[in-house]
Amino acid sequence: MIDILMIALEFAPVQTAGAIRSIDFAKRLPALGIRPTVLTIDAEQGVQVLGGMLNEGLLDGMPETVTRHGLKAASAPVQEGAWARFLRMMTSFDDRFQHRFEPDMLRTIARLRKERDFAAVYASAPPFGASLMGASAAGTLGVPYVLDMRDAWAAFSPAPQTSRLHYRAKRRDETRAFAAADAVVTVTPELAALFRDTHPEMPADKVHVITNGTGGVADLPDQTLWAPGEETVDIGYVGKFYYLPSKPASLKAPHRYLQYDPGTEDWSYRSPLYFFRAWAALDRRAPALGAKLRFHLVGDVPDWLPGMAREHGVEDRCVFLGRKPKQEIPAFLDRMTAVLGTSMKRIDGLDYCIASKSFEYLASGKPTLAFVCPGAQRRFFEEVGGAVVLDPDAPEDAAARLQTLLGTPRQALPVHKAALAAYDRDATATDLAALIHRLTGSAPRSQAPAPDPSTPDAA
Repeated sequence: MIDILMIALEFAPVQTAGAIRSIDFAKRLPALGIRPTVLTIDAEQGVQVLGGMLNEGLLDGMPETVTRHGLKAASAPVQEGAWARFLRMMTSFDDRFQHRFEPDMLRTIARLRKERDFAAVYASAPPFGASLMGASAAGTLGVPYVLDMRDAWAAFSPAPQTSRLHYRAKRRDETRAFAAADAVVTVTPELAALFRDTHPEMPADKVHVITNGTGGVADLPDQTLWAPGEETVDIGYVGKFYYLPSKPASLKAPHRYLQYDPGTEDWSYRSPLYFFRAWAALDRRAPALGAKLRFHLVGDVPDWLPGMAREHGVEDRCVFLGRKPKQEIPAFLDRMTAVLGTSMKRIDGLDYCIASKSFEYLASGKPTLAFVCPGAQRRFFEEVGGAVVLDPDAPEDAAARLQTLLGTPRQALPVHKAALAAYDRDATATDLAALIHRLTGSAPRSQAPAPDPSTPDAA
C-alpha cells in the first residue's frame, strides 16, 4: 500500500458536479494498493465558495483508510464596494483558490508528512488553482505529480475573459502547471487533443485519457424506453448550464468594456435554447403535440432562463424545481418521459466535454433527447446509444423528429454495453492506479475495487 496526497477542492460532503470524480477515485484506490489522504476545502467554507450543498450521503462507502482534511481560507471574504471590486478584478492575476487555500495546505502537509510517507500527489481541477497547489505540494514533498484536468482552463470561456491580460495570465499558469506535472490526465480524447495543440512544448505522451464514468455498467439497462404519457410528455434536466449571455454594449458595466472573448466556444448550445427553438417549431407544426411537452429543471434557475422560455412561448410549460440532494435524483428521473442532453459548440473545432449527468441519464432507463454538436458528447451518444441525436442548428428538422417521436406510443433504444464498458468506474480507477504505480515505481495490487454504492454523477 502506498500513500498519495489527493488535492480535491471539490469533495464530499459538499455536493458539486466536480466532486463526484474525486470521490469515486478515493473510494476505489485503496483496493488497488493506493491510500489517498484528501485535502479539500473545509465543508462550511466549501458551501460558500463553491455554491454547493451539504450532503453527507456522498461519503457512504468511503473506506475508513481514506482521511479528509478541510483547508481554510487565509482570510475571510471582504465586503467590497463596486469600485474596490473593479480595481481588484483588474489588478489581480492570481488564482483566488490558490491564493486563499495554499497557505493552509502547506501547513497541513508539514504536519501530515510526519505521519505518512507520500509517494505521489494527485490534484483535480477545476478549481484551476488546485493545479498550481498540486505543483507546490509535489515540489515540497519531492514526489511525482499527477494533474487531473476535468475541463479546459485557458480555453474554457462560457463567458468572456476579464481582459486579454487575464487570458494571458491563465495561459501562463496553465503552462506552469503542465510543466510541473509528471502526467496530465484528461477526461476525453478531444480535450487531450486540445491540450496537445495549445501546448506543443509538452511531450505528447505526458497526456493521458481517463474518462468520467459510472458504476456497475453490467447492471445498467440494456435499453432506454420511450413511453410518452397520455396527458403530458415530461423532459427532465439536472444541473447547471454553464452559460452566461452577453449584454449589449449600452448595458455593460464599465469593467466589461475591457473583456476579451477568444471567440472559440459558444456555450449557448449548453443551454436549453436550441431545444426551445425546436419546441417552438413543433408548436407551429403540431400545436396539440407541442402542448403536451413539459420541461422540468432540477438545479439553480439562472436569471436568463425564464426570459428564454418566454421568448419561445413555452414558459408556462416549464417547471423549475431548484436543487435536490443527489440521492433524490433517480426518483425525479423515474418520473420523466425523457431527459435533455446538450453540449458546448467549439468554433472550428470539437466539443471536448462529456457531461457526467449523461451516465445518470443512462442509468435511469429514460432516453436522452441529445441536442449536441460535433465532438465528445455526440460521439458518446452515437457510440453508447440510448439517445435520439438531434442537430441543434436545424430546429425544423428537430421539430419534425419530435413530432414523429411524440406520435410513437412506445420505442426501445438499445444501449451498447460493449462501448459503455470503457466508462465503468472500476476500469477508470484501475487506469489511474496503474498510472500512479508506474510513476512511483510501486507494484500494483491485483485486487478488484469494491462495488460502489453511490449513484452516478450529476452535473
